Amino acid sequence: MKGQTNIINAMLLSFIVVTMGVSVTLLAFNMLQNKYYNFKESIKLAERQLKASLLIEYVQFDNASRILKMYITNNGDTDLVIDSIIVDGRLWASHLDITLYYLQSAWINVTFPSWYALTIGLHKIIIVTQDGIKFEEEVYVNG
Repeated sequence: MKGQTNIINAMLLSFIVVTMGVSVTLLAFNMLQNKYYNFKESIKLAERQLKASLLIEYVQFDNASRILKMYITNNGDTDLVIDSIIVDGRLWASHLDITLYYLQSAWINVTFPSWYALTIGLHKIIIVTQDGIKFEEEVYVNG
Protein backbone atom coordinates (compact mmCIF):
# COMPACT_ATOMS: atom_id res chain seq x y z
CA MET A 1 0.00 0.00 0.00
CA LYS A 2 2.88 2.34 0.76
CA GLY A 3 4.28 1.92 -2.76
CA GLN A 4 0.92 2.69 -4.35
CA THR A 5 0.65 5.97 -2.43
CA ASN A 6 4.03 7.12 -3.73
CA ILE A 7 3.03 6.31 -7.30
CA ILE A 8 -0.31 8.15 -6.92
CA ASN A 9 1.48 11.16 -5.37
CA ALA A 10 4.02 11.21 -8.21
CA MET A 11 1.29 10.95 -10.86
CA LEU A 12 -0.76 13.70 -9.19
CA LEU A 13 2.28 15.96 -8.93
CA SER A 14 3.16 15.28 -12.59
CA PHE A 15 -0.42 16.11 -13.62
CA ILE A 16 -0.34 19.40 -11.67
CA VAL A 17 3.04 20.38 -13.13
CA VAL A 18 1.96 19.59 -16.71
CA THR A 19 -1.35 21.44 -16.24
CA MET A 20 0.43 24.52 -14.86
CA GLY A 21 2.97 24.42 -17.70
CA VAL A 22 0.24 24.23 -20.34
CA SER A 23 -1.72 27.04 -18.63
CA VAL A 24 1.33 29.33 -18.50
CA THR A 25 2.18 28.55 -22.12
CA LEU A 26 -1.37 29.31 -23.30
CA LEU A 27 -1.46 32.51 -21.26
CA ALA A 28 1.85 33.66 -22.73
CA PHE A 29 0.67 32.80 -26.25
CA ASN A 30 -2.58 34.75 -25.72
CA MET A 31 -0.66 37.77 -24.40
CA LEU A 32 1.64 37.70 -27.44
CA GLN A 33 -1.35 37.48 -29.79
CA ASN A 34 -2.96 40.51 -28.10
CA LYS A 35 0.29 42.51 -28.29
CA TYR A 36 0.64 41.63 -31.97
CA TYR A 37 -2.96 42.67 -32.70
CA ASN A 38 -2.58 45.98 -30.81
CA PHE A 39 0.71 46.68 -32.59
CA LYS A 40 -0.87 45.97 -35.97
CA GLU A 41 -3.82 48.26 -35.24
CA SER A 42 -1.55 51.08 -34.05
CA ILE A 43 0.49 50.79 -37.26
CA LYS A 44 -2.71 51.00 -39.34
CA LEU A 45 -3.85 54.10 -37.42
CA ALA A 46 -0.43 55.74 -37.78
CA GLU A 47 -0.51 55.05 -41.52
CA ARG A 48 -3.99 56.59 -41.83
CA GLN A 49 -2.85 59.62 -39.83
CA LEU A 50 0.06 60.15 -42.21
CA LYS A 51 -2.15 59.83 -45.28
CA ALA A 52 -5.01 61.94 -43.93
CA SER A 53 -5.13 65.66 -44.50
CA LEU A 54 -8.02 68.03 -44.02
CA LEU A 55 -7.98 71.67 -45.07
CA ILE A 56 -10.24 74.00 -43.12
CA GLU A 57 -10.79 76.73 -45.71
CA TYR A 58 -13.42 78.93 -44.13
CA VAL A 59 -14.77 79.34 -40.61
CA GLN A 60 -17.43 81.80 -39.50
CA PHE A 61 -19.05 82.20 -36.10
CA ASP A 62 -22.33 84.04 -35.94
CA ASN A 63 -23.36 84.76 -32.35
CA ALA A 64 -26.74 86.16 -33.45
CA SER A 65 -27.91 82.98 -35.19
CA ARG A 66 -25.71 80.69 -33.04
CA ILE A 67 -24.30 78.92 -36.11
CA LEU A 68 -20.74 77.81 -36.77
CA LYS A 69 -20.12 77.55 -40.52
CA MET A 70 -17.09 75.70 -41.85
CA TYR A 71 -15.96 74.83 -45.35
CA ILE A 72 -13.54 71.91 -45.36
CA THR A 73 -11.72 69.94 -48.06
CA ASN A 74 -10.18 66.48 -47.87
CA ASN A 75 -6.81 66.75 -49.58
CA GLY A 76 -5.33 63.54 -48.16
CA ASP A 77 -4.96 60.12 -49.76
CA THR A 78 -7.72 58.43 -47.72
CA ASP A 79 -11.44 58.93 -47.33
CA LEU A 80 -12.45 60.65 -44.10
CA VAL A 81 -15.66 60.40 -42.11
CA ILE A 82 -16.17 63.50 -39.97
CA ASP A 83 -17.61 62.47 -36.63
CA SER A 84 -17.52 65.43 -34.25
CA ILE A 85 -16.68 69.11 -33.79
CA ILE A 86 -15.03 70.40 -30.62
CA VAL A 87 -14.68 74.14 -29.94
CA ASP A 88 -12.58 75.41 -27.04
CA GLY A 89 -12.60 71.96 -25.45
CA ARG A 90 -16.40 71.59 -25.59
CA LEU A 91 -18.11 69.01 -27.77
CA TRP A 92 -20.54 70.87 -30.03
CA ALA A 93 -21.65 68.21 -32.47
CA SER A 94 -21.16 64.48 -32.61
CA HIS A 95 -22.16 61.58 -34.87
CA LEU A 96 -22.12 63.82 -37.95
CA ASP A 97 -21.14 60.96 -40.32
CA ILE A 98 -20.06 63.27 -43.14
CA THR A 99 -17.94 61.31 -45.64
CA LEU A 100 -15.35 63.24 -47.62
CA TYR A 101 -13.60 61.50 -50.49
CA TYR A 102 -10.32 62.64 -52.02
CA LEU A 103 -10.49 66.35 -53.00
CA GLN A 104 -14.14 66.58 -51.97
CA SER A 105 -15.35 69.64 -50.07
CA ALA A 106 -18.31 70.17 -47.79
CA TRP A 107 -20.01 72.79 -45.68
CA ILE A 108 -20.57 71.94 -42.04
CA ASN A 109 -23.12 74.06 -40.21
CA VAL A 110 -23.36 73.45 -36.48
CA THR A 111 -25.74 75.22 -34.13
CA PHE A 112 -24.03 75.89 -30.84
CA PRO A 113 -25.77 76.10 -27.46
CA SER A 114 -27.75 79.22 -26.57
CA TRP A 115 -25.84 79.63 -23.29
CA TYR A 116 -22.52 79.83 -25.14
CA ALA A 117 -21.46 83.00 -26.94
CA LEU A 118 -18.05 83.38 -28.50
CA THR A 119 -15.98 86.26 -27.27
CA ILE A 120 -13.51 88.29 -29.29
CA GLY A 121 -10.19 86.46 -29.58
CA LEU A 122 -8.70 83.12 -30.59
CA HIS A 123 -10.79 79.96 -30.45
CA LYS A 124 -9.56 76.42 -31.04
CA ILE A 125 -11.60 74.19 -33.36
CA ILE A 126 -10.95 70.44 -33.48
CA ILE A 127 -12.51 68.24 -36.15
CA VAL A 128 -12.46 64.55 -35.22
CA THR A 129 -12.90 61.65 -37.65
CA GLN A 130 -14.40 58.26 -36.85
CA ASP A 131 -10.86 56.86 -36.73
CA GLY A 132 -9.96 59.31 -33.98
CA ILE A 133 -7.76 61.48 -36.18
CA LYS A 134 -7.88 65.12 -35.05
CA PHE A 135 -7.48 68.24 -37.16
CA GLU A 136 -6.99 71.48 -35.24
CA GLU A 137 -7.38 75.07 -36.31
CA GLU A 138 -7.25 78.34 -34.37
CA VAL A 139 -9.72 80.98 -35.49
CA TYR A 140 -9.84 84.63 -34.55
CA VAL A 141 -13.31 86.01 -33.83
CA ASN A 142 -13.59 89.77 -34.02
CA GLY A 143 -17.16 90.33 -33.01
